[in-house]
Amino acid sequence: MKRTQIILLAGLVAVLLAGSFGVTQSSFIDQETSTDNALVIATSWIQIDAVSTGTDDDVTQLTVPHNTGSGNNRLMLISTYAKGGTLYNVSSVTYNGQPAQYVGRDSNGGNGIITEIWKLVAPTSGTYNVVVTWAGEHNYGCVVGVITFTGVNQTTPLGTAVTANGDSQLATVNVSSSTDELVFDATGQDNKDVTSDMTPGANQTQQWQVLSPSYAKGAASTEAGAATVTMSWSWTTDTEWAIVAVPVKPAP
Repeated sequence: MKRTQIILLAGLVAVLLAGSFGVTQSSFIDQETSTDNALVIATSWIQIDAVSTGTDDDVTQLTVPHNTGSGNNRLMLISTYAKGGTLYNVSSVTYNGQPAQYVGRDSNGGNGIITEIWKLVAPTSGTYNVVVTWAGEHNYGCVVGVITFTGVNQTTPLGTAVTANGDSQLATVNVSSSTDELVFDATGQDNKDVTSDMTPGANQTQQWQVLSPSYAKGAASTEAGAATVTMSWSWTTDTEWAIVAVPVKPAP
């Protein structure tokens, strides 16, 4: 059944129930747990399936086991974080031997933090290894985060990725999206002199926040789509950061 057909059917049921029980349409919605829950039923087609993370030090390759569910229209996003120059760019990412595709990268430059996102459409269901390989060995540690979604467009799973970097107490970027999408961000931080946790923006849901053995920290979050979505993280001490954010598109 098409999504539009489901939405129309849900609306018809609501009207019929309202007439049967002598309530108005607005009061019928109020009887749900919240208005947000009612909107989720009608428009939230992208769901988070599973999350996995890993970290290490002085390596050129990091393996993270991930259990992908059997839901329809799956998408995997792999986020990588490393402290160092371009030597620490990712050279390849695989899951169960399937190669992932590069989405976006940003770096503070020099010896700063590098953040990347890679994607894999229709990852195999089951528990398999995500293997990330860098161009050089990490002297300052690395972090990998893996997230799988269901309900994602298999032809055009992502919108346009946006990146930014800086040296401050706030990492932020604006993403063009729409109300039926889900925005995902990956933010890396040089944690050498930072004593506080990273705090996500008010409407974001943290998916992970992992500190490597040597300074590199990686975090990720999601937020419901809108015309413009601001993804941000804050902390209490100036430090180098790099953020990559991208909207995830729903299945038709």
